[in-house]
Amino acid sequence: MGGGFALFLFVAFLGAVAADTDPDPTAAPTPIVTDPTPTTEPSTTEPPTTETTPVSTSPYEIPPTHGDDPQLDALWDECAAGDPLACDQLYEQAPEGSGYQTFGADCGGRQPDGTQWCVDFEGVGALEFADLGTLPLLTTSTGVAGPGCDLAPMGYDTASIRANWTSAVECLGDRWEETLTGLEIPYRDPGLVIVESASNAESPCGQNYAGAPAFYCGSNETIYLLMDNMNVDDGWPMEAYLETVAHEFGHHVQHLSGILAAEWEHRFEVGPDTSEGELSARRTELQASCFGGMWLGSQNYYGVLFAGDLGFNYYLEWWTFYGDPIHGSEASIEDWLSAGYFSNRTPNCNTFAASPGEVSY
Repeated sequence: MGGGFALFLFVAFLGAVAADTDPDPTAAPTPIVTDPTPTTEPSTTEPPTTETTPVSTSPYEIPPTHGDDPQLDALWDECAAGDPLACDQLYEQAPEGSGYQTFGADCGGRQPDGTQWCVDFEGVGALEFADLGTLPLLTTSTGVAGPGCDLAPMGYDTASIRANWTSAVECLGDRWEETLTGLEIPYRDPGLVIVESASNAESPCGQNYAGAPAFYCGSNETIYLLMDNMNVDDGWPMEAYLETVAHEFGHHVQHLSGILAAEWEHRFEVGPDTSEGELSARRTELQASCFGGMWLGSQNYYGVLFAGDLGFNYYLEWWTFYGDPIHGSEASIEDWLSAGYFSNRTPNCNTFAASPGEVSY
């Protein structure tokens, strides 16, 4: 079984692996928070003694009772009740070598050898990379619904930034929930962590956040927005930063629909640093920009953000600053961002059916 999944808007190559390439099989949602340094306090209560009764032939020593972490205990219960997503999340979040981790790896006693993600072992939500281009999400003519949202006032002070970005994520959730549920894709709100300094960013994905203005971690389904790396004091219109927010939400849409897990598995089958691996990553990143453009275009149409093409030009200039082999050339970014922005239709964001030349760097 693998580790967490982090998807960065900006990629800094660290060693042999790009900074936005950690696996994410699936995970459960985290409440929206905006504390600078989110942490989980140790429990001060006595460990529960409720026994679980999964049937197991596992070679692991699986403890019969909970431990001392309420959050992991809850995942334990869900895993024992047969939820494969909870088992995978328990495996990812538990301390190395703990009873929690072995119980998650074992899928609550249902996978004795612990060699597969539980969602794959139990046949839940597993997609093949070759089939991504034919998903209903990418072939059914649907878009992000209106009307416009009442976003919190924009401003360059910390409180205003937090309020505005939080209201944008809430709006994105409201609009995308209608789209996804209409396609029978279960929807969950993402978590949101906004920090003033990237050094305060902590996530289960365990990445180095130097240079990344934002990233998405699928292990806890959370969007991380890093104010200092976003350069919010450089005089850009505050509306322009919402492109970053919308892009990261695009990764959440990919996560919920199973795209991220399938693409990640394929990328590591071919090698993340190979030309095919980078091509696979670009399909994911350019699609996230296209999904983000859908929401931005819709909100601009309703007069919430910039008026007319002015907004798109700001978004394009902001986003193409980050062109690289993973996120695509400036021309590719412009093509896919505009496809979402001006059409508001998911089939126009089908990067997985596009030719390599259409997702080039």
